[in-house]
Amino acid sequence: PVIFSTIQETQNFDPLLDSLRILRTLFKYATPGTLYNFLKETSQIQDILLASLSHEYSRVVGTGLSVTGSFMNTLQNQDGSFNTQYKSIVPSLYDAILSKLNKVDMDQEVKSFSIIASADMVSSCHTVLTSDQTTKIVSVFVSRLTHELTRETALKGLTLIALNETSDSRQ
Repeated sequence: PVIFSTIQETQNFDPLLDSLRILRTLFKYATPGTLYNFLKETSQIQDILLASLSHEYSRVVGTGLSVTGSFMNTLQNQDGSFNTQYKSIVPSLYDAILSKLNKVDMDQEVKSFSIIASADMVSSCHTVLTSDQTTKIVSVFVSRLTHELTRETALKGLTLIALNETSDSRQ
């Protein structure tokens, strides 16, 4: 509730950014399928992530994308497979990430974070994404490879997908 209340703050975005960074750290170091179980808080976490991804301030959106990518990685079982108990939140997060990934007239940092967040989603949730959803993401990656400013990040995203890595050291 305290973290969600920072979403409503309109005068100063620092508390919101700090809250998102705390969530990212929590998700980044959560070992899939073991110590942390976010099922009870999934709805609240989803609300926070969706609110940050639709925020007017690009720095909040970029940080929200980074947190969302880290959260995707926590939705796995210990063996690295997707925990289907979280299946219901994937469509709304997919739509929010894809809307940022498809935009071309936005902050460069947001573009980069949207590429990595979508790669995290495909890598972690590929078993619940349709082939059409995965194809849409990959086709944007192909387009991003043709642009000098997004080429390196697109390669990193494709590498994450190809490796389907489950290490907690992912960025």
